[in-house]
Amino acid sequence: RIIAFGAHEAQLPGALSPSADFVGGPLRLVPFVLSGAAGVVARVGDTFERELLERGMAGADTALAAQEAFGLAVEHARYLTVHDLAAMMAMQYEHAGLAPLWPLLETALLEPDGEAWLDAAPEPLVRYAQGEARIAMFTPAAWHARYAADMPNDTEDGRERQYRQHRHFEARQRQIAAVLAAHGVAVNFVHCDDAERAREALL
Repeated sequence: RIIAFGAHEAQLPGALSPSADFVGGPLRLVPFVLSGAAGVVARVGDTFERELLERGMAGADTALAAQEAFGLAVEHARYLTVHDLAAMMAMQYEHAGLAPLWPLLETALLEPDGEAWLDAAPEPLVRYAQGEARIAMFTPAAWHARYAADMPNDTEDGRERQYRQHRHFEARQRQIAAVLAAHGVAVNFVHCDDAERAREALL
């Protein structure tokens, strides 16, 4: 079975049209699927998983054809399996300081019906399930109980340090929400006024 999508007036239909927010990014993907008899596909898939990352550099003619077809400069063109791509993305997120978020994001992308948690202080508390990421929005008292219980606040310096840490936490929440939204994951902030029952609030 072959399914083909066409463009009209240089636009793909509906949600297939790439977001203009990501124009100019350094990584461009052209997805394709190899199909065939189940036994053959399994053998080819196993071979790809073992060897494609090391031997998958596209030929010069392919890179030049892509450059001409898409009107952009191609520095490296290679074939990747979806698992290779996930591993590469995980590495990029690690370099960006977002490694704790990757398992949750990987679940959202590769197992949309699955469930995953980001529950590792000092990171925000996030649960992914049913296609949605729910982020705990702590009250100041609940945040203090969960993240700063051992931090003294009986001096001006202690209060200032705690304030800075709370501001950093809020910025991290916004960053995580933006990354999830950029991948098409719905984000919902959930009010949480009890640090010990925070996970329950996200269920």
